[in-house]
Amino acid sequence: MTLRQLRSAGCYIGWAVLLTGAMMLIASCSPPPVHHPTADTTIYVASQTNVSTFPLAATGNVAPTTAIAGSTTTFSDVHRTAVDSSGNIYVSDCGADKVDVYPGTATGNVAPTSAIAGSSTGFSCPSGIALDSTG
Repeated sequence: MTLRQLRSAGCYIGWAVLLTGAMMLIASCSPPPVHHPTADTTIYVASQTNVSTFPLAATGNVAPTTAIAGSTTTFSDVHRTAVDSSGNIYVSDCGADKVDVYPGTATGNVAPTSAIAGSSTGFSCPSGIALDSTG
């Protein structure tokens, strides 16, 4: 969906600037369009060869709570992440033309539980990812 389509659907759109200087688009399409953070709210950060998590309240020069990284992940050029309602983490990898899926408990040098990859996908540097409302 485009930003215009998200807005016309009544979605809340916002931007966050992370400590790394990267910008993150935040879109919430589930009513109500108000976010009430809890102690277990997590920020997921895609950073080329890893996916790190931070608590929502993180500030300053802090280490990630967890990180998925290492040769077993086969990350090449990670661009985006999305998390479904079950906590599974979806990672778009531009350099490897794939989307990997990890359980929400994944950390360290782990292989994905599944991947969407191959010539039939038509992927050419998948640099965005989104889940529908049932995700």
